[in-house]
Amino acid sequence: MMKKAFSFSHILFASFLLIALVILSSTLILEHFVFDNTFGNYLQDQTISEDLDWVSFIEETLTAGSDPTFDLQRAAMMDDLQFTFLDESGNIIGLIDSNSMGMGHMQRDHLTLIERDYPLENTPFAMVRIGRPENTILSLPEANFRKNLNQGYVLIGLFSLIFAGFIALWLSRRVSKPIQSLEHYADSITNQNWNEQPPSASSLKEVASLRDSLIHLSTRLQVQNQLRRQLTTNMSHELRTPLNVLLNQIEAIHDGVLPLTPERSNSLIQEIHRLSRLVAQIEDLNDLEQKPETISKPFNLSKTLREVSNAYLSLFKERRISFAAEVSDSLEINSQEDTIRQILFNLLENALRYTPESGQVKLEARKENQEILITIQDNGTGIPEGALPHIFDRFYRVDPARAKETGGSGLGLSIVKELLNTIQGTITCESRVGKGTVFHIRLPLELLH
Repeated sequence: MMKKAFSFSHILFASFLLIALVILSSTLILEHFVFDNTFGNYLQDQTISEDLDWVSFIEETLTAGSDPTFDLQRAAMMDDLQFTFLDESGNIIGLIDSNSMGMGHMQRDHLTLIERDYPLENTPFAMVRIGRPENTILSLPEANFRKNLNQGYVLIGLFSLIFAGFIALWLSRRVSKPIQSLEHYADSITNQNWNEQPPSASSLKEVASLRDSLIHLSTRLQVQNQLRRQLTTNMSHELRTPLNVLLNQIEAIHDGVLPLTPERSNSLIQEIHRLSRLVAQIEDLNDLEQKPETISKPFNLSKTLREVSNAYLSLFKERRISFAAEVSDSLEINSQEDTIRQILFNLLENALRYTPESGQVKLEARKENQEILITIQDNGTGIPEGALPHIFDRFYRVDPARAKETGGSGLGLSIVKELLNTIQGTITCESRVGKGTVFHIRLPLELLH
């Protein structure tokens, strides 16, 4: 069962709003707690101040020989106060509250009181204990202040919630809009709509990085799509040409138009061999693309290079081409010897095919840092600058008109590049028309597994 998908913008909006609510609630709760604590301290200080005023009143009244009972009882009745008088031993010797008629009456109210003891000087009593109800009723100004403050909290919370909602909506749209544009652009890539323009750059780092990746992907896919079409065209052309030659000649022989001579039979056999080589090369490329397991072993590369050079020396002499090999001694490498031999065969065959008589071909090999550099240089026809980026593409040929003359299929350099990939090597090419071509091969001393 598929899970229900939610819009990214909705998730962002809900997330931002939830975060805003948590922060707002935490702030209001903390502020309310701090205010209650501060306001409580204020009330306590206010209460102690009033108690001290009563202590001063009692001391002054008794010292003057007057009786403070009436004033204390009126305060007790109006403010629910309780005055308890004690001797030095802590015994109660008098009490005034809202139910008493004087100091001689010792009656207690059933209210829960908060009591504080204050010493008395120059009076018959050692101290007075002033009690107030635990839930003291606030004065009108204090009650109004508390009410207005609570209403302020409600209004602040309401407006903050609305403001947070707008901010969350703005942020979610700002983040999701470029992503939605990228989604639309990705759909156009999926549908191979290469004319679709990429969305504008975003100030968000991750979104900008995603945009660049999609643009790079689109470019690569366009190139691959073009190469695929070109590959199909080239393959059909490469197969059609020898097949047409074979078909025309066989039909002519069959119809009696042409006699079956040894020369003509040899021509037919050569075309069949050409087809066989082409199919074999295509199979080799497909095998290389499967990325076979790399099995390497140490060997003397100098010896391998000299053996390959000696094998081609006679072929170059037949074409009256000067060939020289300068190979450093004791080039040891841990790689695939057969693969390197095949790479050298293809490149030397290429040099043999495109270097004219009296030309020169040179092979050099030396160690550079942790690599082996092999250079194959000729002074042949050269490659135009515009063709250099494509020479390793399948079936690509600089001069298709010379294909039949040289016998090339346009797969040799593609195979070289794929072979080098299997042994973690690289190849680059420098060339000038009429001056010749140089291939640089770099091989690691050790393959990384």
